[in-house]
Amino acid sequence: LSSLSHLVSNPHAYSPVMIGKLIAYAGDNAVQVDSEKGEVDLRKSCPELLLEDERVVFAFNDRGGIGRDGSYFTTQRVLIRDVKGVTGKQVKYLSIPYSSIEAFSVESAGSMLDYDCTLVIKSSGC
Repeated sequence: LSSLSHLVSNPHAYSPVMIGKLIAYAGDNAVQVDSEKGEVDLRKSCPELLLEDERVVFAFNDRGGIGRDGSYFTTQRVLIRDVKGVTGKQVKYLSIPYSSIEAFSVESAGSMLDYDCTLVIKSSGC
């Protein structure tokens, strides 16, 4: 608590990097993370989720890269992880095979608080 009051009382204690991280967290901006680490995390947290020959190509975490939810583009599909509740013990995975994607749209990053792009996927069956 004393370090928090120091930051509040001393505006020079804020660095541009710290402010950027705070904005990314508050704005729920997704950040690309290492795909190999993402694959290891998925295989550890839900061992039967990925197929044996399936690999994570791109991985993203929300809340500026430190959030619990994530999106993964694998060699077979798009996986979206939604961690539920305060404890995070309940996790929902949405699997969208590339073969079911009918259309997509991309919205570029905005300004100020919106630093990430938005990808919307329309798939058959959803």
